[in-house]
Amino acid sequence: MKEERYYLSVDEYEQGILLRALNDKKSDLIKQGKSTDAVDELIVKVGKAPTKKFKVLERSCADAR
Repeated sequence: MKEERYYLSVDEYEQGILLRALNDKKSDLIKQGKSTDAVDELIVKVGKAPTKKFKVLERSCADAR
């Protein structure tokens, strides 16, 4: 069975927020003496995520009818 993947669209500011939150979580886990492996992997994925340009088409509710 193929692994399901999820994609998020974030700007640089939001990426920074994600990295800071993950780093804070890692610090908390270290203080508790717990493993940080999963958080470390996420930090790398978020930090090295490729950028891709795409267009977002916006429609109003009236257009959907």
